[in-house]
Order: sequence, then C-alpha cells, then structure tokens
Amino acid sequence: MAITLNNGFKMLIIGLGVWRMEGKEIRNLIINPIKLGYRHFDCAADHKSEAIIGEVLAEAFKTGLA
Repeated sequence: MAITLNNGFKMLIIGLGVWRMEGKEIRNLIINPIKLGYRHFDCAADHKSEAIIGEVLAEAFKTGLA
C-alpha cells in the first residue's frame, strides 16, 4: 500500500526501521529485505545510520540488486 506525495511520487506506507542497529547488522537488515522487494527504509537522522545505509544502498545499486 502506498501514498502519493505532493510531487506525484508514491511512497510505501510501511518502512523498515533500523533504529538500534549497527554495522554488519544494518547491512544484512537492508540487503536481505531488498531481495524480498522492500524499497522503504527509515534512516532518520536521530538513528545516526545514514552513512552505512547509504553505503549499503550504493552496493545494492552497483550490483544491480536494487
């Protein structure tokens, strides 16, 4: 299920959170759900996980996973 944003893009209403996850845990937490079709990940600034999530997503894009 998705909502339509003001810019016309759709965003899934259920996102996978990574709060209290670190390092390798985050990598596995992101890669495995991408394989299952997830495309919405909560990487709020308070979680301080943006850098590692960015690295994992870059890896997923580079390898053609996402």
